[in-house]
Amino acid sequence: MYHVSTMLRHSEADNQQIGKKRHIGNNVVVIVFHESNMPFDPKVISSHFNHVFFVIKKIKSDPESKTMYRLWTTSKSGVGEHLPLLRKSRIFEKDEEFKRYLQCKMINAERASYSSKGFATAMMITRKGLLGQIYEIHDKKHVH
Repeated sequence: MYHVSTMLRHSEADNQQIGKKRHIGNNVVVIVFHESNMPFDPKVISSHFNHVFFVIKKIKSDPESKTMYRLWTTSKSGVGEHLPLLRKSRIFEKDEEFKRYLQCKMINAERASYSSKGFATAMMITRKGLLGQIYEIHDKKHVH
């Protein structure tokens, strides 16, 4: 599952948008639509689960030409290579082929993240906590 920040509920009462951050922060793979001329720095996003960032920048195009995107990825250390490999030009036309390519690349990036040391440790801690909660609920229901 992937979350789109602009489609998540916006809370006028919450200046920091904690709800949005919680959803995005729990994603393994994050897509960033980069509109700045400054380089993207994944360190600005603090999360134990975000491991791979797909950075997409729209290449200027006039109304009569096709929309094109430049794509690059960055990941936390320990995340292995994931297929399909990026083309040398890293420029893609906005079409169904790019959509399928991006989905395949994102799924494989998430799978590659699972075996990284940082992610495996975070998942072990999370699973241990969840199993502990299940045990407590079950134990309370079956008190002797």
